[in-house]
Amino acid sequence: MHEPPFLTAGAKTIVREGVIFTIEPSVFQDGDFSAQVEDCGIPREGGGEPITGGCHDMIVIE
Repeated sequence: MHEPPFLTAGAKTIVREGVIFTIEPSVFQDGDFSAQVEDCGIPREGGGEPITGGCHDMIVIE
C-alpha cells in the first residue's frame, strides 16, 4: 500500500519462494475513521503460507 515491493496489478515485483511479505487491507472513512490489518505471508511452491493469525471478522459497532 505505501512501501515497495508492491503486489498490485501492473507491478513488476518478482515473488520468490520464502520471502516474507505483508498484506495490508485498509478501510478509510474520510476524516472520521480508519482501520488496517497487517498479515504476513510467505510464498511457497504450492501457494501462500500465512504466518500471522487472529480474528479477521469485521465487527460493526453502532
